[in-house]
Amino acid sequence: MSKAIPTVNSDAKHASKIDAVIYQIHAASHREGGWSLALEGMRELLHGQLATLAKYHFLTGRGEKLVVTPSCDEFRTAYAAEYAVRNPWFFSSQDYPAGRVMSGEELLHPDELQRSDFYQRFLRRYNLLHRLCGVLLREDDIAYYLALYRSPQQPAFDSGDKATLQILLRHCSLAFTHERDWLRTHSLQQAIQTVVDRISMAVFLVDTEARVVFSNQAAEQLLVQHDGLTLRDNCVRATVRTENRALLEAIEEMAAADNPAGAESFAAESATKIITLLGARKQPPLVVTVRAIGNTRSSQLGSGQSLAALVINNPATVQDSHDCALTQLYQLTPAQTRLTTLIVAGHTLAHAARELKVSENTVRSHLKQIFQKTETHSQMELVHLHTRICIG
Repeated sequence: MSKAIPTVNSDAKHASKIDAVIYQIHAASHREGGWSLALEGMRELLHGQLATLAKYHFLTGRGEKLVVTPSCDEFRTAYAAEYAVRNPWFFSSQDYPAGRVMSGEELLHPDELQRSDFYQRFLRRYNLLHRLCGVLLREDDIAYYLALYRSPQQPAFDSGDKATLQILLRHCSLAFTHERDWLRTHSLQQAIQTVVDRISMAVFLVDTEARVVFSNQAAEQLLVQHDGLTLRDNCVRATVRTENRALLEAIEEMAAADNPAGAESFAAESATKIITLLGARKQPPLVVTVRAIGNTRSSQLGSGQSLAALVINNPATVQDSHDCALTQLYQLTPAQTRLTTLIVAGHTLAHAARELKVSENTVRSHLKQIFQKTETHSQMELVHLHTRICIG
């Protein structure tokens, strides 16, 4: 005869065990295998044979055991592939509101369960019968839940076990939700990083001191290829003193703490400064667009950053593009587009004529037509217009 399981009580020893499991729960999202450790703690506390973190889709009948302890790949695979759709405990989605703790007997009489194909071909194989479940989260037709199982030789979960799981479930729900939110944010951050790294323009995010908090691959390439901009102690600096002063003033103004964050601020003309950096050597100029990002300060944490974005066309990587916004907006011809690309890259008209294999007079004629279409009056004004349109 199996040894009786002690009833749950409020003594200090049991409370200490609950505290230890709660610590494991909140640590779960911060370390690899954390949920396995937390489930193992719950399994031992509630005298279970098996503990799982799982999800179930009521619309499709598909389910998945996300974490199983003790680890059993066969159990996870068989459940997902064949037995989730046969699970009689998931007869109604209304039985699974977030925060509910229930025993298997509340949903289905043990005799009915033991007659089911789910028990005969699946649970029985692993010597499992009794179930205690707590719903972590509901997202439309998907339920995320904890489930603990006992063997037929053990007593069913009682009200004391339910009370213990109810205490733990609140902490599990909080930790699980925070982890999902963090993973979504992290995945979005990685996706944005990938997109920004594919942009040919250099992008720096800097604080009011011009300290770099983010840069893309094009920015790193620019620092190697052009002497007009450099990093000193991880702070962006122009190599020419007068240009550096103008750059830092623009950064400080755009990263001012009272700038409102958001898309409207970023798009506003008042939230943009354009600086031209010539550098020390005879290289094409850098056109730096400094844009206000806003304040990331948290009122709860009492800390944050005021940020600005530097977006820079690298003359060494500017490519001809007939899909350029400037080309489409002003209906530039292919010849005018090629010339604009060379001008934006910092090339002289003589060099452009050689590249395009036409005379300088032809280049000047094209440039005059470009000025008329874009309502600009100089090459630098054209470069600034291109920067505003194609970056903004």
